[in-house]
Amino acid sequence: QGVFHYMSSKHLPRYLNEIGFRWDHRIPTEKKTKKGTKKIVMIAMPVLELLYSLLSRALGRQ
Repeated sequence: QGVFHYMSSKHLPRYLNEIGFRWDHRIPTEKKTKKGTKKIVMIAMPVLELLYSLLSRALGRQ
């Protein structure tokens, strides 16, 4: 499963930039394991927060 069903060489840099952007904008969350120890898990940022983050950096870059 995934978002990319076909990756053309023409658009490969765009796909890689999107993957890098999503990877860089993960949120560290503390979670307990079955043994009760604490663990940091990285979760994806909600889409609206990602969009806000992206658009706030786009101002003046047209």
